[in-house]
Amino acid sequence: LIIADLATPESVDTIVSAIKEMSVKVSGFVHAAGMSTTLPLKMTVSKKMVDFFQLNVASGVEIVGKITSKQMADERGGSVVFISSVM
Repeated sequence: LIIADLATPESVDTIVSAIKEMSVKVSGFVHAAGMSTTLPLKMTVSKKMVDFFQLNVASGVEIVGKITSKQMADERGGSVVFISSVM
């Protein structure tokens, strides 16, 4: 089990490094990170939307891209699950 704060792009490298240090092959990944807020559309700023996208989508996609390399992925295949945990 690896717990990380995916609100920063650097955490992706931390997670991938931790998996490599364990010397295991990855056969599954669950991405259940997310954040949101309720604001009127006119108060939504692009910086906030980029922050949401980084955490809710991009971090998971980036991790999956790295852990599905031949060096890290289980040769028998595996599963990837993205769960929306925002309202």
